[in-house]
Amino acid sequence: MKTTVANVLSLRRHRRGMAYALVSLLLILALAAATLYAGRRDHALVSVSHTGGEYWNRISLRIEITAKGRAREFKQSDLRRESNGHMTTGEVETPLTGTAFVRFWLQGTDGTPVSEGLVELPLKPDWRWDVVLRPSIEDPLEGCFGCFGSKAFPLHAAYHLKGGESLWAYWGGNSIKHPVVY
Repeated sequence: MKTTVANVLSLRRHRRGMAYALVSLLLILALAAATLYAGRRDHALVSVSHTGGEYWNRISLRIEITAKGRAREFKQSDLRRESNGHMTTGEVETPLTGTAFVRFWLQGTDGTPVSEGLVELPLKPDWRWDVVLRPSIEDPLEGCFGCFGSKAFPLHAAYHLKGGESLWAYWGGNSIKHPVVY
């Protein structure tokens, strides 16, 4: 076979085309792998809500969610309404390990301290914690499916609904990827 300029140029074009095809294929595979990895990435989430209603119009609420030095703060006006009427911070992404500290402060519209508290939650991959704040005489943990704990905090007497209430924080968790339906 005789080597001609035309043959050499044709061979170079063929090799260049193969190289472009190979690079394109590698980019597509890398993108597919990144998409799969992103879909499998573990998350750890925390949300805080309150039961909503007229009671919460009488107070100012501030919530702080802190984990490994990162803090997110929410005021009452930052919360959004859920379909069940609760007002929520929405889900806050946290580190996969360590402890999340959920702090809250309630204050009357006149500045009177109403209540405050702290809940600590162990963080782990593929886990969502939900903390609910609610004034009540009884521990809301009874009859709460999927709840892991509760804690009562003193509530200023002027802000009791019937008398004798505490501000209860109760919390539950669930897998993000494979949630248990209660």
